[in-house]
Amino acid sequence: MPGSMTAHLLAGLHVCQFARWPARPDCPQTACLFACLPVCLYRQSGCLRPSPDRSGAAMASYHLSVKTIKRSAGRSATAAAAYRSASVIECGREGRMHDYTAKRGVGACFILAPADAPSWAQDRAALWNAAEARETRSNSVTAREWKLALPSELSDAARIDIAQAFAQALVERYGVAADVAIHAPHREGDQRNHHAHILTVSRVLSAEVLTDKTRILDAASTGGPEIEAMRGVWAELQNHPLELAGQEERVDHRSLEVQREEALSLGDVLKAEEPDREPELKLGPAANAIERRAQLVSEAATSMNP
Repeated sequence: MPGSMTAHLLAGLHVCQFARWPARPDCPQTACLFACLPVCLYRQSGCLRPSPDRSGAAMASYHLSVKTIKRSAGRSATAAAAYRSASVIECGREGRMHDYTAKRGVGACFILAPADAPSWAQDRAALWNAAEARETRSNSVTAREWKLALPSELSDAARIDIAQAFAQALVERYGVAADVAIHAPHREGDQRNHHAHILTVSRVLSAEVLTDKTRILDAASTGGPEIEAMRGVWAELQNHPLELAGQEERVDHRSLEVQREEALSLGDVLKAEEPDREPELKLGPAANAIERRAQLVSEAATSMNP
């Protein structure tokens, strides 16, 4: 399993203050983990954002999106996991074999789970068949996908390390298992578009079985703040390795308008003018269309060759 830098990323950094981070008193591991993340919380914003000591740093592209795998949309966690990992999973619920071993461009894949998780959680087919079997409704959410753009300025090993660190943050905070797949840029697209797919189960994984739903991510009142907080974590997990690598580029997960308002409040007119550009999306509609088209082709081939 990769992780030569993960412990350094998670343990060698600091938090300035816990301002309005959504409290999770039921998760002591989270408090320990986030006490080591390089994030600074500001009371006036109520969310995480990079430390404001990077004036003059070039702005790199940022992307983090979160989607659910919904049964009502004709999707399954087993198919999603098999495709993203370029593996084969037989879905017990569907009675169908999802074989994506012909897929190219998967640089690494691995599973992270809570420390007391059962051993079968490290078996991709067992994990996602358990996620499917646990849900009984026709409109159930069986998984959640976190899609991350990885900095092209970093090495392959460093990209794997920061994706692993973010997945570990999800595991510690929500008590879930996370299935990580690192993808290379599509041959047809921008060759800087290194990215990661992290599938997380939609229920807390105990020492034996999948238990309660991760309602804090599902509820409208808490889901938004949670995801915004994780967006800040992802920004900082990229910025520290960029700095260590001697790169000037930094990422900022906040909207361009928020960045501009902050610069103006600090009296930095030149910096306020920098965000006057279109948002840089490393994984936009074109990249998503390429990936979706490839998945449809693979699904068609699987259907013809069950």
